[in-house]
Order: sequence, then structure tokens, then C-alpha cells
Amino acid sequence: MHDEADTKTITLRASAGDNAAQAQLGLRLFQAGQIQEALPWIEKAAAAEQVLALNLLGVMHLNGVAVPLDMRRAATLLSRASELGLREANYTLAGMHAAGFGVTADPRHAWQFLIRACRSGHPPALRAAGVLYLIARPGDMNGVRLLRIAAERADGLAQAMLAVWLAQNGSAQELAEARYWLDQSGAHGRIAGHLNPDLPPAGVAPDRPMGEPDWERLEPVIPPTEPAGKSQTLIKNVVYEIHDALPYLACEYLITLSAPRLKPSMVVDPQTGRQAVNPVRSSHSMYLPPNMCDCVVSYVSSLMAGLAELPASHSEPISILHYSPGQEYKPHQDYFVGTAAGDTRIEQQGGQRKVTVFTYLSEVQEGGETDFPELHLRIRPARGKAVKFMNLDADDMPNPMTLHAGRPVIQGEKWLATFWFRQRPFVWEI
Repeated sequence: MHDEADTKTITLRASAGDNAAQAQLGLRLFQAGQIQEALPWIEKAAAAEQVLALNLLGVMHLNGVAVPLDMRRAATLLSRASELGLREANYTLAGMHAAGFGVTADPRHAWQFLIRACRSGHPPALRAAGVLYLIARPGDMNGVRLLRIAAERADGLAQAMLAVWLAQNGSAQELAEARYWLDQSGAHGRIAGHLNPDLPPAGVAPDRPMGEPDWERLEPVIPPTEPAGKSQTLIKNVVYEIHDALPYLACEYLITLSAPRLKPSMVVDPQTGRQAVNPVRSSHSMYLPPNMCDCVVSYVSSLMAGLAELPASHSEPISILHYSPGQEYKPHQDYFVGTAAGDTRIEQQGGQRKVTVFTYLSEVQEGGETDFPELHLRIRPARGKAVKFMNLDADDMPNPMTLHAGRPVIQGEKWLATFWFRQRPFVWEI
């Protein structure tokens, strides 16, 4: 809690035109949830190039919080904050360049911004770069160094991902250290620990320093954006299966990132075109907003866009889904039906859902198959396996044969990442 007298003093200084006080007051009000009251002060401070205000206003425009969702404006504000040396802005710009939010998608520029944020010690950047580097070069200790630095700086997601990597290697010392980092990481660790049940009950703190990363080796690395797995046709021109489409570390990252934010899943109401809770779908899920689309998430999006054979810009927000035993998604279509199919807003956002690509993020002990009843096809889950199906036919007409269901999970749990690709680029601003 901020001291009331101190806040009054800052308010007086801000009202008298002190730009630093305006930035400080705007941030205080924003953090207190008084966003509308904060906005004028943030805008005044940003106009005076107060770096924290530039950054906050940029993030607000990136997500449409109290201001119009305007990714180009966000890129302008954040670029200026980056030029003034703010490491948080470099991290956000890395994700924007990776995803193509407000700028042209460019993996090389994204990586450069990310490494710049890493060099300034920003824990989320160190975490994202560590995960991507280990995906690009499995086992290379540079990636582990990045994760360890972020973990030691109390980044919970980095602690969980470091534990995941250590648990994969399997030596007694590494398993004990993995448990230590899971215990440190709070909610993230409870999820990652559940996915890695063989860890010892008590952890041991690391007893060896990792040293600084080799920046000269890190800087030229660009993570691959082509799926490693080969596509297999299950139903010609309709359903395809791709084994090992997504690396293990990326699967665990998406689960651990999103798990604390899950809510009951919703479906599109065919009459109103709006999202609503419906008993047809009993899972929990979340959509990743722009500010959560970091370089790791954008890397996954690039892989899935490659499978869809459409630009990543055509994808709706990524949906992460979780099914516990007994939960299911009854037979449904992914393309818009009824009144929703002709909804002006849906057309303005990019049109119909042309292609669905989803990836199983976890193993399922029993149940949880994806069933296409009209095609007499049932697909078993497997971590990293992707499924692609064409919601529209060659004439861009809805294909009723794509009716599908997520069968009830019997034992274990099922995690999915789903990507719906529209006919045209998806417009976030509407």
C-alpha cells in the first residue's frame, strides 16, 4: 500500500505539471485498479517521453485496456521506450515482432529484441530465450544458463521450465534439483509437478554456479519455424495427423503458462454470435491475449501456421484447453453456423474458420480421443501430435463432415492448444 500523504504530494506535483510525478501517479492509480483515473496522467507523461508511461500506454494499446486496441500505436510507443533503454519494452517488442502485432512479422528482429532484453537482465526475456534456445539446440548449456538466471531471479515460469528440463535428463542430482525449483515456483510448479510425478518428494538447491551465457553464440540463433513432423493424410482433403509437431518443452511451456488462468470453456452461440457457457463443452480453457504472446507462443503459432498452410496472421487468439476425467466436448462444428455465420463482426474479423489445427500438449492415460463420427475416424491423443482439418471445402463452403467431438477423459487429463485460422487475416481491433 502506498502512503496516503505521499500520494497527495505526488498528485500536487503532477497537477503542477511535473512529468515524472504524472508518470508515478498514473502507475500508482493503474496498479490500484483505478484505470480510468490513471489514463490522463499516463497520457500526459507519455507525451513528455517518461519512459515508464510510454511503456504502460503501449501495453494498454496492445491489449485495448481503457484505450482503443491499436497495435501500430503500441509499437510506436514501445519502440520509443526501447530507444530510451527500457528492458521491458524490448521484451514486449520481441513478442510483437515474432507475432506480427503492429509490425511486420520478423523472427530475426524478434530475436534481436529478445537478446537485448536478456542482456539487461529481464527475467521473462531470459526465460523465453532459454526455452527457445533449448528447442533449437537441445542440451546446449547456454539455454540452461538463461533459464537458471531467470529462475534465480524468482521468475516462477522459468523455475518450472528449468525443473521440466532437469527432470528430462533424469540423474538423481538433477531430479532433486528439479523438485527444488518446482517447490520455488508456486502455482506454476504445482502444474509442472503434476505433469512430472516421478520427482522426489524433497528437493535440493543447486550447488554449482552456471556462469554467464555466451552472448556471441546466442545472438545469431534463430529458432526453427518449420514443424519437424511429417503430415499423414487420414481423410484426403479433410483430416491430417502430424506426429511430433511440437517439442516437449513447448508443450509444457503452454500448459504451465496458461494453467493458473483457466476458466470454464465457452462456445459461440449460433443465434447471437457471442461466447457463452454451454453444457456441450465441459472443459476449462483460456485465450492468450496479445500481451501473453511472447516469443515462445509466437514460435508455436508459426509452427501451426506452417501446418495450416496459411499465414500466422489468419489465426484467432490461441485457445488452451484442459479436460479432467469425465469432461468432454460433445459433437460440434468449428465453422460458424446459424446467425453467427453471417454476423458482420465475424466477417470484419476475417471471415469463416477455414482450417483448424490443434496439438495435444499432454499424454492421456485413457479416453479423450478426438472423434469424427461422420468420417468414422477416431484419433488418440499423444503429446506433441497435431491434427489439422479443413472446415471449408475447395469452394470455401462449410463441410458438415468435419463434425467432431472430444470424447470424455477416463483417466488422466488432456491438454490442447487450438488454432482457428480464418479465410483472411484476423483483425484484433474490432
